[in-house]
Formats: sequence, C-alpha cells, structure tokens
Amino acid sequence: MCREYLNPSRKHLFQEVDLSTYYKCGIFHNILISSPNIAGYIRTFTLGNMGFIDPCINPHYNTSRDGHVVYHPALPGIINMLQNIRNFIVIFKYEQNWEDITVELKKEMIGAFSLSTLSKLVLIGIRNFPSIIMQCAVHVSHAIINCVKFSDSLEEKKLLRDQGTTEPRQMALRSLALGRQSLETSKVFADSIVSCNLDTLDILCNNAKNDLVTLIMKQHKDTLMTLILPDFSEEFEIQEYPIDIMPYLQTVTFHINTDAEAYDNITYLLNQHGKGTKLKKS
Repeated sequence: MCREYLNPSRKHLFQEVDLSTYYKCGIFHNILISSPNIAGYIRTFTLGNMGFIDPCINPHYNTSRDGHVVYHPALPGIINMLQNIRNFIVIFKYEQNWEDITVELKKEMIGAFSLSTLSKLVLIGIRNFPSIIMQCAVHVSHAIINCVKFSDSLEEKKLLRDQGTTEPRQMALRSLALGRQSLETSKVFADSIVSCNLDTLDILCNNAKNDLVTLIMKQHKDTLMTLILPDFSEEFEIQEYPIDIMPYLQTVTFHINTDAEAYDNITYLLNQHGKGTKLKKS
C-alpha cells in the first residue's frame, strides 16, 4: 500500500528544491544517487548562498557544512540532471562573482538556461555575468533581474561557440521585472534582450536606472503594452522616460502608496501623450 503512494508523494515533495548551502547540496546529491528519477519531478530549482558563512568572520567555520554551495563538486552533476524545470532561481545574498565559478558549473547552468521547459528565470546578486548568456534563454517568457552587473565576456563567447549557441535567436521573453542595475552595464544588458517581443516591464524599485528603463522602452516600443511602476515614496522621475512610448502603452500600473503629486504627474503625461491608456493600482 505504501509503495502506491511513493511516486505521487515524491512528485509533491520534490517539485521545489532549494540548494542554498553546501550542506543541503551534499544531502540532495545523496538522495539523487539513490533515486535518480527524482530529478524529473523538479519544477522549481533555487540556487543561492543564503546560508554562506565567511570563515574570516566565524572561527568555527566547517567547509563540509558551511561552505559556499557553488563550490560543491556535485553541483554541476545535479544541474545536469534537471531536464524538466520550469523555474530557475539564482539568488545570491552575498554577491557572487561569475568569474569565480568553475567552468563545469558554468556549462551546466548555461545548459539549464537553454532548456525548452524553462519559462521563468530569476537572477539576483551576480557580478560580471556575461550578457551573451541571456541569448541562450530563448524559451524563457518571464525574467526577474536585480542587482546584476553584466559584462561582455570573451571567455563565455568562446564557451557558447563551442556549444554551438552563439547565433542570435528570437527570444520568448515577454515580461521583464527590473531591479537595481549597474548603470555602466545597462546597454550591454539591453542589447542582449533586443530580439524579443517584450510586452510588460515591471520596475521593482525607485532607483532602477532610468537610462536602462528608457533604453528598453525605446527598443520595445512596438510591443510594450504594460508598464508597472514602483512605490513613488522616493524620488522617481517618470518624466525622464520617452514620451513617444506613451501612445503604445495600454496599461500603467502604479503602487498603492504613490503620493498625490506623482499620481498627478503620471495622469498628466498619459492624458497628453497616451491613447486611452488605463491606470491601475497594484
């Protein structure tokens, strides 16, 4: 009787897997060794360093338990087994330098980004992330990018060329949520997603760089229909955004805490330049 419930229970238990510590990675690797079919049940995979302990701070540091998950030797093999994931979430509380990641792990992560099943990609807290990798995520329809510093890496271009994935392809990306970004790498990132029909742009915070938002809006003005604005409790100048995009917007969604003056500014701009654009509160 118990065996009848084994597979259904595993499908439920392993739909979401979170590897945020070296210790968790080791445990999950042992589980996969004993039951490899579990990898096929995973739909949401989260990788991060939420539990990372700096040995310089903690004298009781134990590499086998507290080490950084990206350096676990089993991690590339684990990611290689994820052939059915729909959501890949990479959250580094302590900013991770992409250049410090092993070549084996880079290859497997790029392979996972390219999966035809992957529809959502979340990248948070990564430094020197090669923008060309975004072009591999051709099946992703929704992306969240926050605190990522992009680069134009020759090493990754060679890596992708070896895998035969350097040719630009039409991306499925339709919804982009954008948080704090490095101004210096704004254009590099914007150019990496130019081959998509973006229809929704969600600005996550007030200090998301206006130059980047403006650039993305201009690049996708023929398809962009919805602009989601953040809380206007801090300085945030919608006036800096391109006026010529306003007629294309069908909906502008703003935060419920937006003050009256900011709301009046939005309303005025849309009345002047919009064509029946609807205002909504989130």
